[in-house]
Amino acid sequence: MIYMDNAATTIKKPKVVAKKVFEAIDSEIFANPSRGGHEASILALDAVYTARENIAKLFNANALNISFTHNATYALNMAIDSLITQSDDVISTKYEHNSALRPLYKKAAKGTKLQFIDILDDFTLDWENAKKLITKNTKFLVINLASNITGEVMDFEKIRDFCNEFDLIMIADASQIAGAKRADYSILPKGIICFTGHKSLYGPQGTGGMVISDNLNLKPVIVGGSGFKSFSHEHPKNLPDIFEAGTLNVHGICGLNAACEYILENEDYIYKRLFNLSKRFYLGLKKIPNIKIYSSGNIINNTATFSINLNNLDSAEFELKLEEEYGIAIRSGSHCAPLVHERFNTVEKGMARFSFSSFNTFEEIDIALNAIDIIANKK
Repeated sequence: MIYMDNAATTIKKPKVVAKKVFEAIDSEIFANPSRGGHEASILALDAVYTARENIAKLFNANALNISFTHNATYALNMAIDSLITQSDDVISTKYEHNSALRPLYKKAAKGTKLQFIDILDDFTLDWENAKKLITKNTKFLVINLASNITGEVMDFEKIRDFCNEFDLIMIADASQIAGAKRADYSILPKGIICFTGHKSLYGPQGTGGMVISDNLNLKPVIVGGSGFKSFSHEHPKNLPDIFEAGTLNVHGICGLNAACEYILENEDYIYKRLFNLSKRFYLGLKKIPNIKIYSSGNIINNTATFSINLNNLDSAEFELKLEEEYGIAIRSGSHCAPLVHERFNTVEKGMARFSFSSFNTFEEIDIALNAIDIIANKK
């Protein structure tokens, strides 16, 4: 199988990731972190903190401002529920994934005013008209830092300037960009960045978290055991514990830490590799007639994700042909981002998405391009 659905999850990981997950279990040394003073509990706490440190390096953050969750969906739900009230107005974008949209729609059903920044024809956000959405009660910008459909990376400086101009708190979805694109997260405004471990961070499924700014008015969302203040009726509100009720996925976090170490040690190679794969694929696509490419063509600003449609074929049928006839795995359909499809009139047809990891090869790119050409033009 030629796997080109890495925006959904990477299935090829650095070997050290599986090794560290296995060792974490097989070593029989990791107990429940913060749930005792014995060596096994302390070792688990140590392993989790090391992972916090490495994730903090990727996001230019403080290690104690990293809270672990099951994935980005949990992180976004908790960030939105923790910060946004029904009296707040919220601005989001038409690039959002349902992991942000659905919790926002829940808020809107209870009175939160929700408005969306449109996508321009060049696939950038319409920041100029976004200013017209501001009201006296607008307090938050909820934004996907990179599209899971087009691969477009949002303009960090415009996000910063927009939030600073109107004193907004940012809640950001970094699911697609983390590990796939070099980014200076330190320039982003105050808020929460939500990430998942299983995509371009090359970690295990069931890992993810939040990068949280200081001085936010946070409230716990899921409450329970924390390892301390056991006689308090309220869950601790300090970071990172406020979002870490219950036992952490220590074994998975050990794997995520190994993945982060791999990325930190190989950043230049990974980002250059993804750029070169993207360039080869995009330039190849441009030569093929009878296809529609949903991309600005700015490869430097892309996370190695591209969506297309064939003029004569539904995206689901195209996906099936690729798998059955060429052994190529992609994803078709709506990709849990309905507003993108409404914007580009693909609600019925969907889009066929190709997304690469640094483990893909140039030979695989060429095979995919040849298959697209043959199917699109019935050769």
